[in-house]
Amino acid sequence: MAQCREARTPEQRSNIIKANRQLLCVYINRYEPDLMAEVIAQSFEILGEDTAPEERGVWLRMRGLCDIMRGQPETGADFLEQAIRIFDASARRERYLYNLAASYAWLGESKRHLGLYQEAAEAYQSAIALCGNKVGGVSIFYTYAGMAALDSGCHALAKEHLRTAVDCYARGTLLWGRGLAYCYYALTLLREGQYARGIENLKQALEYGIQLESDYEKGVVFRVFAQLKAAGVSKNSETDELSEGDKTKLLESLRLERANEESSEAPKKPRRITV
Repeated sequence: MAQCREARTPEQRSNIIKANRQLLCVYINRYEPDLMAEVIAQSFEILGEDTAPEERGVWLRMRGLCDIMRGQPETGADFLEQAIRIFDASARRERYLYNLAASYAWLGESKRHLGLYQEAAEAYQSAIALCGNKVGGVSIFYTYAGMAALDSGCHALAKEHLRTAVDCYARGTLLWGRGLAYCYYALTLLREGQYARGIENLKQALEYGIQLESDYEKGVVFRVFAQLKAAGVSKNSETDELSEGDKTKLLESLRLERANEESSEAPKKPRRITV
């Protein structure tokens, strides 16, 4: 932090902020929220009174994401709502449109983690609408929307969002979240009995997680492989093929899991998304 305290001129502060933005991208890609928190705290320390509100909004957005990644979705939502207000009221709103869209998407993530799926869906839709046809950004927004739909039991909607996400990723170069899109899309395919396509998407998801050096995205894929094993499927590695017997056991396991989800939801308040 000594470097922060010594940064007195606007130019010095600006250079550190720019460097911290790049560093933060690395930590986000690698899913390292504790290191993110250090960079964000340093950046807030050196933001001067003359800092543009939009710059402060950028770091509030990052703080919100960081809190979500650290398992604190309530405080994350608070920071993201502050960022949204700043970007929405900005005279330079068009310039910060992607920041606004990302803030809505991460607000959706905070609501998903809290089990508030309808609110999550509304936030994702706001992000998608703001992003328009920008393939790079909208791909992760559709991924989040698909994950939330799958979590809430809306499998048809989940498949629609995740298929769109995979198509968008295929047309762009963005790696962030690509493994998640392919992995969750694979789950929708496996539920339908499309085993070859499902396994192929899982393999791709793992490869993207490795390219990104993201333990989180790789971990999500390995969790699915663990589900295959729990279903009694005889796979020793991610490259093994499914036998006909494996397919039958997997489909029965996924059907049982779905039935359990539906029965456990019966006495509860409906969680269905109605977008």
